[in-house]
Amino acid sequence: MEAPGLAAEARPEQLAARVRLRLLVREDGAVGRVEVAVPSGRPEMDAAAAAAATAWRFLPARRDGAPIASIVLIWVAFVVAP
Repeated sequence: MEAPGLAAEARPEQLAARVRLRLLVREDGAVGRVEVAVPSGRPEMDAAAAAAATAWRFLPARRDGAPIASIVLIWVAFVVAP
Protein backbone atom coordinates (compact mmCIF):
# COMPACT_ATOMS: atom_id res chain seq x y z
CA MET A 1 0.00 0.00 0.00
CA GLU A 2 1.14 3.49 -0.75
CA ALA A 3 1.79 5.60 2.34
CA PRO A 4 0.02 8.95 2.69
CA GLY A 5 2.18 11.94 1.78
CA LEU A 6 2.27 15.22 3.71
CA ALA A 7 3.60 18.67 3.03
CA ALA A 8 7.35 18.94 3.51
CA GLU A 9 6.99 21.93 5.83
CA ALA A 10 5.01 19.95 8.42
CA ARG A 11 6.87 19.86 11.73
CA PRO A 12 7.48 16.51 13.51
CA GLU A 13 5.31 17.46 16.49
CA GLN A 14 2.40 17.88 14.06
CA LEU A 15 2.68 14.38 12.64
CA ALA A 16 1.35 12.13 15.39
CA ALA A 17 -2.30 11.37 14.63
CA ARG A 18 -4.63 8.72 13.29
CA VAL A 19 -7.68 8.77 11.09
CA ARG A 20 -10.27 6.06 10.44
CA LEU A 21 -11.41 5.61 6.86
CA ARG A 22 -14.50 3.88 5.51
CA LEU A 23 -13.68 2.34 2.14
CA LEU A 24 -15.92 0.81 -0.47
CA VAL A 25 -13.88 -2.08 -1.88
CA ARG A 26 -15.24 -2.99 -5.30
CA GLU A 27 -15.51 -6.50 -6.73
CA ASP A 28 -12.14 -6.06 -8.47
CA GLY A 29 -10.39 -5.08 -5.20
CA ALA A 30 -10.03 -1.41 -6.11
CA VAL A 31 -11.21 1.29 -3.73
CA GLY A 32 -14.36 2.85 -5.13
CA ARG A 33 -15.17 5.40 -2.43
CA VAL A 34 -13.37 6.84 0.60
CA GLU A 35 -14.98 8.61 3.53
CA VAL A 36 -13.40 9.85 6.75
CA ALA A 37 -15.22 7.92 9.48
CA VAL A 38 -13.24 9.31 12.43
CA PRO A 39 -11.19 12.43 11.70
CA SER A 40 -7.72 12.94 13.13
CA GLY A 41 -8.35 16.55 14.05
CA ARG A 42 -5.89 17.59 11.34
CA PRO A 43 -7.66 18.10 8.01
CA GLU A 44 -4.42 17.84 6.01
CA MET A 45 -3.76 14.37 7.44
CA ASP A 46 -7.33 13.27 6.79
CA ALA A 47 -7.01 14.44 3.17
CA ALA A 48 -3.61 12.75 2.73
CA ALA A 49 -4.90 9.44 4.09
CA ALA A 50 -8.02 9.56 1.90
CA ALA A 51 -5.97 10.41 -1.20
CA ALA A 52 -3.53 7.55 -0.58
CA ALA A 53 -6.39 5.08 -0.01
CA THR A 54 -7.70 5.62 -3.53
CA ALA A 55 -4.60 3.81 -4.86
CA TRP A 56 -4.82 0.82 -2.50
CA ARG A 57 -5.90 -2.66 -3.67
CA PHE A 58 -7.58 -5.36 -1.59
CA LEU A 59 -8.63 -8.94 -2.03
CA PRO A 60 -12.38 -8.57 -2.46
CA ALA A 61 -14.91 -10.17 -0.15
CA ARG A 62 -16.59 -13.25 -1.60
CA ARG A 63 -20.08 -14.70 -1.45
CA ASP A 64 -20.60 -18.21 -2.80
CA GLY A 65 -17.14 -18.01 -4.36
CA ALA A 66 -17.85 -14.84 -6.34
CA PRO A 67 -16.20 -11.49 -5.52
CA ILE A 68 -18.54 -8.84 -4.09
CA ALA A 69 -18.24 -5.21 -3.06
CA SER A 70 -17.85 -4.55 0.66
CA ILE A 71 -17.25 -1.80 3.19
CA VAL A 72 -13.94 -1.81 5.09
CA LEU A 73 -13.05 0.34 8.10
CA ILE A 74 -9.32 0.95 8.48
CA TRP A 75 -7.17 3.09 10.77
CA VAL A 76 -4.32 5.09 9.24
CA ALA A 77 -1.69 6.19 11.75
CA PHE A 78 0.79 8.99 11.19
CA VAL A 79 3.88 8.31 13.28
CA VAL A 80 7.09 10.27 13.58
CA ALA A 81 10.14 8.06 13.19
CA PRO A 82 12.94 8.86 15.68
